[in-house]
Amino acid sequence: MTVSNAFPLLPALAAIFAGVLRATWNAPAKAATDRGAAFALIGIGRTADLFGPRHPDTST
Repeated sequence: MTVSNAFPLLPALAAIFAGVLRATWNAPAKAATDRGAAFALIGIGRTADLFGPRHPDTST
């Protein structure tokens, strides 16, 4: 079985990219000694998250 048969490649890559993006801004924000800089990094990451793709809520 190939990756494309089990799960489409584009959503898989998007999920990996989202995880890398979150880890990229989260690690420095947690390690920062300056809380203002930490909040700025979190804000930048959150802004990127807000404008990302939206998925329908399938929990209902």
